[in-house]
Amino acid sequence: MSKTEGSIKKYCGSIEERINACCDRKVADLLKTTICFELQQGSGDKTALNLLKRRIDELIEKKFED
Repeated sequence: MSKTEGSIKKYCGSIEERINACCDRKVADLLKTTICFELQQGSGDKTALNLLKRRIDELIEKKFED
Protein backbone atom coordinates (compact mmCIF):
# COMPACT_ATOMS: atom_id res chain seq x y z
CA MET A 1 0.00 0.00 0.00
CA SER A 2 1.40 3.40 -0.96
CA LYS A 3 1.60 6.26 1.49
CA THR A 4 -1.20 8.05 -0.39
CA GLU A 5 -3.48 5.00 -0.28
CA GLY A 6 -2.98 4.75 3.46
CA SER A 7 -3.71 8.43 3.92
CA ILE A 8 -6.81 8.22 1.74
CA LYS A 9 -8.13 5.31 3.81
CA LYS A 10 -7.50 7.39 6.91
CA TYR A 11 -9.61 10.24 5.56
CA CYS A 12 -12.36 8.25 3.82
CA GLY A 13 -14.08 7.36 7.06
CA SER A 14 -14.52 10.99 8.02
CA ILE A 15 -14.74 12.92 4.74
CA GLU A 16 -18.51 12.77 4.45
CA GLU A 17 -19.00 13.94 8.03
CA ARG A 18 -16.44 16.71 7.53
CA ILE A 19 -18.19 17.92 4.36
CA ASN A 20 -21.62 17.76 6.06
CA ALA A 21 -20.27 19.90 8.88
CA CYS A 22 -19.35 22.69 6.45
CA CYS A 23 -21.68 25.68 6.65
CA ASP A 24 -21.18 26.82 3.06
CA ARG A 25 -19.59 25.85 -0.23
CA LYS A 26 -16.46 28.00 0.24
CA VAL A 27 -15.66 26.22 3.50
CA ALA A 28 -16.21 22.83 1.82
CA ASP A 29 -13.92 23.81 -1.07
CA LEU A 30 -11.25 24.94 1.40
CA LEU A 31 -11.56 21.63 3.22
CA LYS A 32 -11.08 19.79 -0.09
CA THR A 33 -7.97 21.83 -0.85
CA THR A 34 -6.55 21.13 2.62
CA ILE A 35 -7.19 17.38 2.43
CA CYS A 36 -5.67 17.12 -1.05
CA PHE A 37 -2.63 19.18 -0.08
CA GLU A 38 -1.99 16.93 2.92
CA LEU A 39 -2.21 13.83 0.73
CA GLN A 40 0.11 15.25 -1.93
CA GLN A 41 2.88 15.62 0.61
CA GLY A 42 5.11 12.57 0.36
CA SER A 43 3.44 10.75 -2.51
CA GLY A 44 3.14 10.98 -6.27
CA ASP A 45 0.06 8.74 -6.53
CA LYS A 46 -1.96 11.07 -8.74
CA THR A 47 -4.55 8.46 -9.68
CA ALA A 48 -5.61 7.87 -6.08
CA LEU A 49 -5.59 11.59 -5.38
CA ASN A 50 -7.76 12.32 -8.44
CA LEU A 51 -10.25 9.66 -7.33
CA LEU A 52 -10.43 11.27 -3.91
CA LYS A 53 -10.91 14.73 -5.43
CA ARG A 54 -13.83 13.44 -7.51
CA ARG A 55 -15.39 11.80 -4.44
CA ILE A 56 -15.11 15.03 -2.46
CA ASP A 57 -16.59 17.01 -5.37
CA GLU A 58 -19.56 14.61 -5.42
CA LEU A 59 -20.10 15.07 -1.69
CA ILE A 60 -19.91 18.86 -2.01
CA GLU A 61 -22.38 18.88 -4.91
CA LYS A 62 -24.78 16.66 -2.99
CA LYS A 63 -24.58 18.87 0.12
CA PHE A 64 -25.05 22.19 -1.68
CA GLU A 65 -27.55 21.29 -4.40
CA ASP A 66 -30.08 24.03 -4.98
